[in-house]
Amino acid sequence: MTENERKNNNDNNSGKSGSALGKISTSREGADPRSFYKGFDEHLRYSLAVDRESAGQYDMYNALVLTIRDRLIDRWVKTKKEQDEAASSSFTICLLSILWEEQ
Repeated sequence: MTENERKNNNDNNSGKSGSALGKISTSREGADPRSFYKGFDEHLRYSLAVDRESAGQYDMYNALVLTIRDRLIDRWVKTKKEQDEAASSSFTICLLSILWEEQ
């Protein structure tokens, strides 16, 4: 077994890859119409306990709001993580420049 095959095998077993065993894709991700539609249906059924045929306008509105919220949360978490990493590196640079000036 080559080094790359060993690494790929370890990634598959540790859940870090995009395989079926690794990352489980959910309908709460993605902005494509298919995943959005699936997320909408899942919120009707599992969040609101209503099927599409018996759902009223208020149920449809709530399912839509929850579906949009899912996508916004994913983007917010990603943005927050990037900002925290940027702030951490900025703090390190400032600290190093202060220590350098003291010498």
